[in-house]
Amino acid sequence: MLYSVALILLFMSQPFFAQKDVFEAASIKPSQTGFLRTPPRVAADGRRFTASNATVRMLLQFACSPGLGRSLRNADIIGAPGWTDTDRFEIEAKVQDGEPPVSREQMQRMVQALLSDRFQLKLHWDKRDNVEIYNLVSAKDGSKLKKSEDQTTPMIAPQLALAISPTALPPRGQVRTIANPSPGSMLLTISGASIPIVPDFVNAVQPYVGRPVVDRTALTGLFDFQLQFALDTSGISAAPNAAPVAAEPSGTSVFSALQEQLGLKLESSKGAVDVLVVDTIQRPSEN
Repeated sequence: MLYSVALILLFMSQPFFAQKDVFEAASIKPSQTGFLRTPPRVAADGRRFTASNATVRMLLQFACSPGLGRSLRNADIIGAPGWTDTDRFEIEAKVQDGEPPVSREQMQRMVQALLSDRFQLKLHWDKRDNVEIYNLVSAKDGSKLKKSEDQTTPMIAPQLALAISPTALPPRGQVRTIANPSPGSMLLTISGASIPIVPDFVNAVQPYVGRPVVDRTALTGLFDFQLQFALDTSGISAAPNAAPVAAEPSGTSVFSALQEQLGLKLESSKGAVDVLVVDTIQRPSEN
């Protein structure tokens, strides 16, 4: 992964990023599209980074990897001011023309440098010990995940329309969630095409299980999948900031769906969890 557990990110006055880790050109503007008209999105390929209707927290989740086979949850980003969850941005950035495509890790460093420059971001890693987590492992009979026929790095596809068939896979490199509400529960269909286990698959599942998820599957490459489960929404109004967890009485839980549909299992465990602490951040300068 990009950083070891002990490494501290320091965006200080001294030069931190190599020239190759800086975008040739980048545009940052406040989003004017509205949340309901354009779903939030952060995407990258080997030559371009784009964000639409994206919050700073979403940008940090893309740019900063805690390592150890997991990705950042909202709760793992500490100290960010309220506007980082409400202000939304449109970002277009590209690598230098003529250069070969960059890796995901290098793209992350480039986004970090962009946040440091335009948002005056300074942050560091901290650790929380003895945290309840889930290890994602293959079930007894093995994984049912389907490897994508095309294993090449997906290029950024056009933004998805809101009205789309739940049975159709999204464009390559994207994960889509469709929700069908009913009294006390919600049927979620999460689909992905040509995505890796970390971070994309873990990112798709982690919000619905109430704990950090650590990948222990050893599965490599790009996968196509569709996961459907029922989410218990009966307690959301009483605790609006709590992450709802699927419960069996209202339908198939995310835990059962993972095992039955994809041959994967979440095993309860405890471990150390890295959290990202925001020391300083400002609203960005436009360009």
